[in-house]
Amino acid sequence: MKTLLARKQTDEQRTLNDLARYQFIMAMMNVDESMLIPYLKDNGSFLGYMNKWQLMNYLRKQFNRIQPFLFQSRLREGISLDIYAGSDTFEVSYAPVTNIDMTSYDENQDYEMFFNNSKSFKILLVVIFENGKITDIRMPKKIAYKKQVSRFQIEN
Repeated sequence: MKTLLARKQTDEQRTLNDLARYQFIMAMMNVDESMLIPYLKDNGSFLGYMNKWQLMNYLRKQFNRIQPFLFQSRLREGISLDIYAGSDTFEVSYAPVTNIDMTSYDENQDYEMFFNNSKSFKILLVVIFENGKITDIRMPKKIAYKKQVSRFQIEN
């Protein structure tokens, strides 16, 4: 007799989780922690010990590090290798824009210079979705980024 170790998501659950995922990404990229409140599970445990209001305070403190109104944000997705192995990870990098010169704007410029200065920072999170709600958020130590995963697939 076969025993299933994991339940398969229904189409409705998959749709709800995708919506919560997109809302999470938009909230993190726009530095808007209040956008997450309806998507956080009431009795969830976040970052190991926080409830949802403590998580909101933590995110507000992180976002207050970006003082100017103009900033660059970048999202890199990956797969967690240690906490909730196999789950999606989100690395959101923030960097303030200080010198604005629209006459020298170039589409092909290297954006790494924005994210390698001393005022920039990043938040790396593993997010677990369940029935359209975020049930857990953790900080992983080891991750494989999407580019690395495709390279590993080719090499294997």
